[in-house]
Amino acid sequence: MYNFEQRYCHVRTYRKCAVGLVEGGPSTNIWMNGHKLSEELFPKDRLLKSLSVSIQDAEASKPDDHKHILNALVGRKGFFMKFKPRKHHQKYIDLNNAVRGVFASTYRGIQIAYDDGKKGNWNATLHAMKHSVTKYMELTYLNDFKADVVADIFHYLPIALEQLGIDGCPHGKVAMDAFLDWLENTSTNLKELRIYRTCIGEEFGGKECSERLARFLARKDCKIEHICLQNTDLVGSRNVHTWIECLEKNQSLKRKLHVVSFEGMGWHVKNVGVSELPNTSIDVPADGVKGKIYWDGKTFPDATLPIEQEKALEKTLSKNAGGFNVFRTHC
Repeated sequence: MYNFEQRYCHVRTYRKCAVGLVEGGPSTNIWMNGHKLSEELFPKDRLLKSLSVSIQDAEASKPDDHKHILNALVGRKGFFMKFKPRKHHQKYIDLNNAVRGVFASTYRGIQIAYDDGKKGNWNATLHAMKHSVTKYMELTYLNDFKADVVADIFHYLPIALEQLGIDGCPHGKVAMDAFLDWLENTSTNLKELRIYRTCIGEEFGGKECSERLARFLARKDCKIEHICLQNTDLVGSRNVHTWIECLEKNQSLKRKLHVVSFEGMGWHVKNVGVSELPNTSIDVPADGVKGKIYWDGKTFPDATLPIEQEKALEKTLSKNAGGFNVFRTHC
């Protein structure tokens, strides 16, 4: 079993002495084909069994230990530790959800439940993930799943998730609408959002989804401190004014040492003269991203900005976002 490290252009491998799962995402630093190797040998049956783990039914090394543990969980002390444990308690539910969620929120856990093909296991995985205490998730290579499955995953992201990375999601508006539904209606504490190499596509897909995201940033209950959008069509000439308006209202991005980063997809078409671009959508195959950026022949394509719009947005970022501001749209 090997793990991978990638530093610039140098890749090295080293033998691992154990197989396990890492909560929130893949347990390797490499972001290409080897990213699941550290988890792929984890036993399938144990992962599926974790979906029904129950502290009430767990076996202890000593008979009294089980009784003492359950009593301690519900707050009993001293003499009361000898009492027969309660059969049901909210503390049991919370702990069971936490344990199940650790497994369900790993890439391998999601993949096994999906490949298993049983609706019961899939629904149990989604439920466990939603109620887990996981704070960080990195969702990469979502092309392994169908669009409706990715939508399910986004709808059932952990309620208290604090950091989320989405990289290379090829499922367009179906997936992004599901993520935005979770962000607007379910998420309670998201502080960091990173979306890379993900096109929404369609004539109005990028525009509509980005406006929903921008308006969420303008909400008083928004807690996002760091946002990074790179190689997407979520920022473009048709919605830049919405971004400026919403960023001016945002309060959560003002803290020091947090970075706001926007980067468009203009570099994909930088070698093509603007006058030569067709009045249709433009395929964006770079880095395996399946998507299109819209071009109507009159304005710049989504994900690129005229220089005056770039300066206006950069000015807003400098004024309203603390720390360093990294901003590139068409370089």
